[in-house]
Amino acid sequence: DNMERRRVAILELSVRGKTPTGIANVLNCSCTTVYSVVPKGTPEATTGSKSRPRRSDEMVAAEKKSVEDKRGKVTVNGLSSEFNVSKRTMNRLVKKDLDLKVYKRTPR
Repeated sequence: DNMERRRVAILELSVRGKTPTGIANVLNCSCTTVYSVVPKGTPEATTGSKSRPRRSDEMVAAEKKSVEDKRGKVTVNGLSSEFNVSKRTMNRLVKKDLDLKVYKRTPR
């Protein structure tokens, strides 16, 4: 894939001591691209090897236990901070994995 080849080329030139401006000129890309790629890794690392957080089975089980222990007095915001995931991830977990309804209270 073209982007992967460019990323590897940027990293290899960086390892050889080229400046970001020099790399951008050689590869005909922007300096912004070079600055965003260089701090992210080595030429051997691929973008596919990056681990990303997922809604793992262990997390779903822990979440279910937490919700059952609190018996309904629970918020998505509270759970997301407790499990250190985003609110959107927690919302999906509660809706899709636990089959619970999520509602938002509106002020009267």
